[in-house]
Parts: sequence; C-alpha cells; structure tokens
Amino acid sequence: MPADGGELYKRRHADQRSMADADQAEFLALKSGAALVDEGVYDDLVAGAMDDFEHLPDEAIHEEWHGRDLAEDGGTGKIQELVEQRVALLGELYPFRLEGNRLVYVTGSSGMYEFLLAASVRRDISSKPFNRIPQVFERAISVISEGLLGPGAKSLHVGSPRDEVVGKSFKAAFEKLHELTGEWPWRPLEYLPPEGPPGGDDGLDFVAWLSSNDNRPGRLFLIGQCACGDDWVDKLDELTLERIGAWTGHGWQVKPIKIFATPHVLAGGHFVRDQQRAGLIQDRVRLCRLEDARRDTNVLAPFKDEMLELTKLVLRA
Repeated sequence: MPADGGELYKRRHADQRSMADADQAEFLALKSGAALVDEGVYDDLVAGAMDDFEHLPDEAIHEEWHGRDLAEDGGTGKIQELVEQRVALLGELYPFRLEGNRLVYVTGSSGMYEFLLAASVRRDISSKPFNRIPQVFERAISVISEGLLGPGAKSLHVGSPRDEVVGKSFKAAFEKLHELTGEWPWRPLEYLPPEGPPGGDDGLDFVAWLSSNDNRPGRLFLIGQCACGDDWVDKLDELTLERIGAWTGHGWQVKPIKIFATPHVLAGGHFVRDQQRAGLIQDRVRLCRLEDARRDTNVLAPFKDEMLELTKLVLRA
C-alpha cells in the first residue's frame, strides 16, 4: 500500500465527486467541441444557491459568496488536476486536449472513451432506449477482458438479460459455460433451487478463460461484475466466489479471479483497498488502454456502431 494510502482512502468519496465534475467538463467539450474546465463545477455551486441566501442578512450573504468563490477556485483547480492526470494516464488515447483551462475535443479516436464517458454521465440507464448502455457495456467488456489473459483467451457474456446463444436462464448460461470449458457443472448446493435463481445473475456478468496448452484439467478464469450506474459503489461486494461456486459445487480446478468493470474513472482511494473487496478494478482508463491493446484483433467490431449511436443518444438527451 502506498505511504499515503490511508489519506487516499479516507477522501475517496470526495475525490469521486470531483471525478464526476471532470466528467461533466469532458461531456460539455464532447458536446460543443470545447469547454472551460470550470464548467464542470458550475452546476454544483449554483444549484439551490439563491435559496440558501433568501433569509440571510447582507453581511452574511457577502461572507457566503466569498466562501463560494473559494470553493469554486478549489473545485476548478481540482478538475484541472484530474484532467491533467487523465492526460498523463492515457496519452494519445485521451480524446481531449488541454489548452490552459480549456478542454478541446479531438476527433479521430476509437470512440471507446466517448462511449464510457456517456455511460458515466447518463443518470437513467434503465429506461428504453438507454437501457442498452449497460447491456452493450457488459458484452464489450467481456471480449475486451480476454486481453488480460493473453492470446487464445475466450469469453462468454452470461449476465441478465442474456443472448439467445447463451440461453435465457442462469442455469442455461452455466450449462453453456460447462460445454465450453468442462469446469462449470450445474450442481447447486442442497439449499438452493435446482432451477436456479428466479431472476438476475448473482452479480456474474461475464466469464473469460485461458485454457492450458494440453488436454488436462485446469483453466485460468476471470469472473466479471459490471457496474454502469451511479450506485456502482454499492456493488463492490456483490460478486463473490462463494455465491457463484454454490451453483457449481465449486467445480473449477483453480479459483477464478474477480474483475470489477465500470465506465467511471475511479478515484485513487478506491484502488487502495476496494480491489480487495471487488477484485481487479477496470475503470475507464484501464478499459481504454486494454481496448487499445486489443484493437488489432478487432474484437469490438460487433459493438462499435451501437456504441457510437448510444453516445450520440446521450449527447442529444
């Protein structure tokens, strides 16, 4: 753990709010071609501001406005810092250029960052047609995650709602996995319903695996949880080996490795400890780098058009 890990972890929620402000600045730049970084914090500062001042005397109002000026300066500085951090982390993969305090959208990128940004800023992702955002996200991340395992890796999206080829039920998805790998038998423990849970997916959205180079048992599995909404922090503990293993009788030869994928950019404090809860975190930065490493395989080709259309849909909303 880094020396400042304790402080990072304590301020993770405040830092995450600043991440959302940085996202707003990027989204405005994506929408208009360019934006000032302080536009990301403006809505937070003015929301309800006049109500706050309604019954205050003049002197108190003056002090309150001074405090807000300081807050705005601090918020703007924080957004600038976060944008600079994203530039450093992504380099040419970052689809924006920072010119002083002005953020300029740079066209010609793969569209991956833009889609993940749109998925992050869109609040309602359960109503049609925006409900396709998490569905496309899960399927795209499933194939991108193969890159964590190397050449020859495969994956299967098993989360709800499922594709016809996987089967509509949780049980059918496991049976398909077992057909492909030989290590996901459907053997629910005695206290579980033999037909599987009545709905949902117990937090399991995708499985990726790498087979050994012989015919003997034993594969390396990644099991993934995806979280698009603002409530992603509530899902850090949702996927567990115990819950998933209870449906298979823990049939795998080697315990799988957990992955937690989200389109948001996560504050540094979440990497300090939350990976021990959720598994290896793959946020927007890591997913974009992983997608870039897989670009020559063209694995995202089946999803690219819909990702672009969904990004445009959020921009128009």
